[in-house]
Amino acid sequence: MTVRVRFHWRLDLAQESRLWELARSHLGAAALQQAVVDLLLSHGPLKVRSKVEYLSREWLSDENLQLLKNALVEADLALPHLDQPPEKVALLSCYSQHIAQGLLCLMPLRKLSRDLRGLRLEYELGI
Repeated sequence: MTVRVRFHWRLDLAQESRLWELARSHLGAAALQQAVVDLLLSHGPLKVRSKVEYLSREWLSDENLQLLKNALVEADLALPHLDQPPEKVALLSCYSQHIAQGLLCLMPLRKLSRDLRGLRLEYELGI
């Protein structure tokens, strides 16, 4: 899978959470995990200073949190040296953004909520 994504904005956590739920509903868990692995592997070179962020059950469901953990391990990009409680997963901020934006581009427009559809159209129109 090749997804070239360069957004100048970032989804907020509520939008990102909704996107993960829509993607799992549309693709199924196994296909979503593979899509996330493919997106992680397609990221390209890291920025010189990449921040670590944590996604938690507060924003992602238990299923999606576990799916993300599995995808990070499969892509060999997990951060096991960091102390991570079971309700959180640590990943580099650039990966989190790349995954969310890639999923937004993979989803059919008709499956997206109105705000996500608007963001997707802005991207496609280069706004």
